[in-house]
Order: sequence, then structure tokens, then C-alpha cells
Amino acid sequence: MAVGYDYAVTGGPLFSSVLIPAPLPQGDSDFLLELGGFGNFPLVAGTPFDLLSVNPLGFSNFRISGIDTNELLDPTNPVAFVTGLEFTTAGTVNVTQTPIIQNVPDPVRTPEPSSLIGLGILGGGLVVRRLAKRR
Repeated sequence: MAVGYDYAVTGGPLFSSVLIPAPLPQGDSDFLLELGGFGNFPLVAGTPFDLLSVNPLGFSNFRISGIDTNELLDPTNPVAFVTGLEFTTAGTVNVTQTPIIQNVPDPVRTPEPSSLIGLGILGGGLVVRRLAKRR
């Protein structure tokens, strides 16, 4: 599962603003914006974050983390985590968005007690039936 993303400008103007437009499908809306060397800041879906308020020159890279694993974001899906970006100047820009992956084990399915009781009754009934046939 993707639990965050690294963003980097590989050519062109720098990042000036970032926005997660809306909460994710399961409701996660609170994230952490990590600006290397400048600190970490809360990032809330629907609220733009002005990167220039932290560094007037802009940023060439940053990280968004804190995505809840219950969102089940597929790291191979390029539109699983939509992000609005603005840049310091107009022009052509090359950007990478690299997922931060956390392996989440599949939930282990255990039979419910009522299922076990049902199996016990069924097994007991078969034993009684077999004993009755022998007589």
C-alpha cells in the first residue's frame, strides 16, 4: 500500500503550492507535509499549502506522508493520490511522484465461534447417525 509520496522537480520551475483536493475514499484527510531542512507541517485535504511562506524560493522536492493504510492506495495507480501543484513561474516542468510503500499483511481469517459450534454439532450428528446404522 502507498502510505506517502515523494515529489521532485527534475527540470523547470520549483514547487510553490500543494493541495490535496478532497478527502480520500475512506475519509482520510490529514497528512504530513515534509519539507527537508525546513520542518514538517500538517496538510489537510481541501486546504492549499503555500510553500513560499516557508521558503520564498520554492522547493525542488517534498514528501507527503501519513496516508492511512485503510485507504488501500495502489502504488502502481498514478491517479490513486491526486495532488494539485503550483510552480514558482510559468513554463515546462518535469515532476516525479514516487510512492512510499508499506507492506500490509492480509488479515488472517479465523472462524467465528458460532461456525465452530455448527461444525461440532454437524460432526456429532454424523457420529450418532453412524452408530444408529450399526445397531
